[in-house]
Amino acid sequence: MKSSLRNYLPFLLVSTFIFIAFYYLYDYAVNSPYKINPNVAKKMIQNKEFDLILDVRTDLELQTLGYYPGSVHIQSADLKNQMHRKFPNKNINILAYCNSGQRARKATEILHELGYKNALYIATPYTTIM
Repeated sequence: MKSSLRNYLPFLLVSTFIFIAFYYLYDYAVNSPYKINPNVAKKMIQNKEFDLILDVRTDLELQTLGYYPGSVHIQSADLKNQMHRKFPNKNINILAYCNSGQRARKATEILHELGYKNALYIATPYTTIM
C-alpha cells in the first residue's frame, strides 16, 4: 500500500500544482473591478458609450480570428508606447478585449496606470459583444 501511494504522490503533487496555477489564472482574469459583463458591454456599445474598443491580442490572433468591427488593435505589450500618442485624451471610455480576459485585464490595469481611468474589459472573446 505504501509503495503504491509513493508511485502516485508525484502525480498528485503535479496535478495539484497545475490545478492551483490554472485556478489562479482564471481568478485573475475574472475578478477585477474593471471587468464588465459582455451583455452589459454590448448594450453600452449599442448606446455608443465607448469611445474606443481596444483589441489587445497579437497580430496573429487578429489575422486568424478576426476582430470587432471598428476596434483599434494595439497589442498589450505596446500600450505604454502607443496610447499617449494615438489617444492623448485620457477621459475617453475604453473597452478592452482579448480571447480569455487575462491580457485584457492586464491591459486595463496598464491603462489605469497611464491615467485612462475609464477603461474596462471583458473576460470573453469579442464575439460575445457582437
